[in-house]
Amino acid sequence: MSASPRPYLHPVRTLAGVTVTDAAPDSHTHQFGISVAFPELDGCNFWGGRTFIAGHGPAWLDNHGIQRHRRWTRRTGAGYGGILWRGPAVTGVARVLGPAGADLHHVHGHTADRVAVTGTDHDGRPWTMIFTPGDEVTARDRWFVRARDYPGVCSSLTWDEPFTLAPGESVQRHVIAVVADGVLPPASAAGLTGAARATT
Repeated sequence: MSASPRPYLHPVRTLAGVTVTDAAPDSHTHQFGISVAFPELDGCNFWGGRTFIAGHGPAWLDNHGIQRHRRWTRRTGAGYGGILWRGPAVTGVARVLGPAGADLHHVHGHTADRVAVTGTDHDGRPWTMIFTPGDEVTARDRWFVRARDYPGVCSSLTWDEPFTLAPGESVQRHVIAVVADGVLPPASAAGLTGAARATT
C-alpha cells in the first residue's frame, strides 16, 4: 500500500485562515491537497492507494512506480486522473454548484465552465472553492466531482478513453482555482470565475 509520493499544495487557506485542503487523511492516505495524480500511467499507479481495474473496480496492486515514462496511458472507466483537489473534512455535507445549479450530477462526468464546492469546517467557518478551465483545451476535459465521504474535484484528462503521449511529446492543462471565505451564491461564484479568468 503506497501513497505514490508527489508534489502537492497543502495547506491552502482562505484569507480568514480556513484550511480548504486535506493531506493524507486516515480514510484516503494517498490523497494530498492539490496535486497532479493519475491512477495508471503505463502500468504504474501515480494516484496512490488501490488501482482501478476495468470490469473489477479498485484493487490493491504492487504497481506504485517512479515517475519516469516513455508513454502515458490510463485504463478506461475510472473517470479521474489529472489536476486533483482533495478538500478538507467538513461538518455536514459539502455542496456542489455548477452553471446549472446545485447538483453534483450536472457537473460530475461533464464539461462545465466552473465547479464550485462549499463546506463548513469543524469550527463552523464556511468556505468556497471554485475551479474553472483556464484555456479551451482544458475546457474539453470532464470534471470528476465528489461530495460524499470527502469533497474532491479533478479536471480529468482521461475520463473514458486512454490519453497517449509519444516519446518527446508533452501535455498542458490550465485549471484556475479560487479560494473564498463564506458560502458563495451561484451569481457570486460566476462573477469570481469571470474575474479569475480575466486576470490569468
